[in-house]
Amino acid sequence: MGVEPNLGQCKYAESHFGIKAIPSTLEKAEISDNSIDVVLMMHVIEHVPDPYMTFKEVYRLLKPGGVFVVETPRYDTLVFKLLGKRERSLSCNGHIYFFTSSTLEKMATQAGLTMLKLDYVGRSLTLDRLFYNFGVMSKNKLIKDKLNDFSNKFNLNQVSIYINARDMQRAYLMKPA
Repeated sequence: MGVEPNLGQCKYAESHFGIKAIPSTLEKAEISDNSIDVVLMMHVIEHVPDPYMTFKEVYRLLKPGGVFVVETPRYDTLVFKLLGKRERSLSCNGHIYFFTSSTLEKMATQAGLTMLKLDYVGRSLTLDRLFYNFGVMSKNKLIKDKLNDFSNKFNLNQVSIYINARDMQRAYLMKPA
């Protein structure tokens, strides 16, 4: 089961993957207390208006011993320190909250969850996406356009890479049994 505010995405999940998705936010989805084994939230928590209340809602939904896996950008990194306001995630429309490893763990603990494990994960992306990110970080339209032209000329959307700058964190949290 999934929860997704976009009705079109819910229909896509059901038609392509057989996954029932509730067209709602988690807080309005009317899911019973203690009824969920696992909640997976990848690059969502930084977009919600009240992350702490979302963590409390996940706590309510999870069965005792249930697991919450949450992934979000990490702001206590060398990349962030070097780039400062040019760091790409700060330019992402929709990012409302920014978490360090300690603020994420503190929020989880205050919501009643126990940290099982915290990983610093990488990401797979195409070279054109990487060049797009460099353009965003440059804060310069000319550079952004030139990088886009270069990417298109050499079909960099066909080349995938894996990067782990340790700037993404994945927390494995548990509702105590």
